[in-house]
Amino acid sequence: MMLDQLENASSRKEEDQGYSPRWMASLAFNSCLYRVKGTVWESPELWKDETSTRTRESDVWAFGCVALEVQMNTLPWDPKGNLRVVMNRQIKGGYPAQKASLNLGDDEVLQKVWGMMIDCWQLDPQERPSLSSLAVRLQRLVEC
Repeated sequence: MMLDQLENASSRKEEDQGYSPRWMASLAFNSCLYRVKGTVWESPELWKDETSTRTRESDVWAFGCVALEVQMNTLPWDPKGNLRVVMNRQIKGGYPAQKASLNLGDDEVLQKVWGMMIDCWQLDPQERPSLSSLAVRLQRLVEC
């Protein structure tokens, strides 16, 4: 049913802008999935109060979680993505991943990426690096 609605709603846009119904359905599905999984990337200060709003500091925490997924090929808090496990681990605190569970080996770049993630996951939002300093660190990693 949702796909039919998306196909009808997007039929004119498809002709005008090249949007396909399949692309629109994928976008809608991923948007719903983000709402459910969004909690995986949320910083601790956002869990405490329903009225909390995202900040640059909470974005830095989320960046660390995305870096974990991209560079280490694992999900924050629970590699299997079990939302109940995720929430239990978030309540207990700590980092979204443990170094011992990752296969970093002697890879200098992975070690530096891990260090950057740990910096992003500081409990005190003011202790997290700025986005501009993360950009500089990433540029240095690319140059290695």
